[in-house]
Amino acid sequence: MRKKGFLQLAFLAVALFLALPVVAQNESVVTLAGNAYITSGSGASIDEGNCAIRDWNDKETVISFYFRTKESGNMNIALQAKGNSSIEVSLLGKKKRVTLNSDALSRVELGTFKVKNPGYIKMDIRGIKINKGSNFGSIASVIVSGDVSPVVCVAPDFSAHFGRRGPSVHLGYTLPREDIEWFYNEIVVPEEGDIPSSYYMACGFGEGYFGMQNNSPHPRRVLFSVWSPYQTDNAAEIPDSLRVTLVKKGAGVKVQDFGN
Repeated sequence: MRKKGFLQLAFLAVALFLALPVVAQNESVVTLAGNAYITSGSGASIDEGNCAIRDWNDKETVISFYFRTKESGNMNIALQAKGNSSIEVSLLGKKKRVTLNSDALSRVELGTFKVKNPGYIKMDIRGIKINKGSNFGSIASVIVSGDVSPVVCVAPDFSAHFGRRGPSVHLGYTLPREDIEWFYNEIVVPEEGDIPSSYYMACGFGEGYFGMQNNSPHPRRVLFSVWSPYQTDNAAEIPDSLRVTLVKKGAGVKVQDFGN
């Protein structure tokens, strides 16, 4: 499982590398894959592996990029984008309309914006008119230069996979020296914390975790997953001494093997 996960991340890194533009030394690249989200509408999706926007054809869809500046001053903005359409960019209280006119990724200059106070910046992009084809196109990255560069990305370098998972908090404990037979934790989730795709882990360890998951507006699941402490993609290779086996389960509990 670990080997396959590494290969998937390596493929993601290669895909992102191919999507990155050639930039000058004083320019920062904010990639779509780890630093942008669909914040309004439902007419598009972000393909993080290929660093691309898919099925962007709804005018109500808003793609939002996030990054942080450490300095104030002039900020030059460009897009690495493709398409045949008119789009609108909203940034620091200003709106800028630009035309995309390329079937391949190319640099589109947006101009200079004034950053008065350093901090987090949200940049919204929406489609205005499709001039040719069935969608507005795609945006791979935002290129930032000027007084504020370099900027801080939400997910720097090639960590887009982990950046898009959402934030997580992990508590660690120093184990006592004697052997441990069991340990115990409690979690109480407030109503406002019961949001879609959230997972509250009560107990986590080297080869497993236990907690509660919100899968959709209705089902809630209690998950307890354990995998063998043996690195292989072939379950038949796992020694019996390291194989996970069912000891006991309660009524109504579903137990199944999983891989990858």
